[in-house]
Amino acid sequence: MTRPIAGGKGLTMIRVMVSMEGRLFSEGVANLLDSAGGVEVAWVTGGEKDTVEKARAVKPDVILTDLKTFRRSFEGGCPEGARILLVAPSGEAVHPAFFGSPVSGSIPDSSCELMLQTAIKAVAQGVLWTDGALPA
Repeated sequence: MTRPIAGGKGLTMIRVMVSMEGRLFSEGVANLLDSAGGVEVAWVTGGEKDTVEKARAVKPDVILTDLKTFRRSFEGGCPEGARILLVAPSGEAVHPAFFGSPVSGSIPDSSCELMLQTAIKAVAQGVLWTDGALPA
């Protein structure tokens, strides 16, 4: 579901939807991702009620969301083909029951920009990402 980068040979653009509990936090994360090569922020939301409908409309490859927004908006469904990367509070492990379709990974909210970009790119390619480290 990734799209070609204009003018790029063999490179793909990963469409990301950022949906966190707070709109300001979502905008800040989106601004970080805008500087990442190969990542296009397709939609930014503060976890509003129509989040799932917006996700179905923009067809992101990866949805970056926090646990509260996931439970409120995505637990009952997710756009076909999208993978979810959960942002968890630092020091809190995401329960293994969360993993599986469509949840493809988790990353601590204290992660650096490079770790976030790497996790998004890995999840977009089907890699299970857990707390900043690839599972053994």
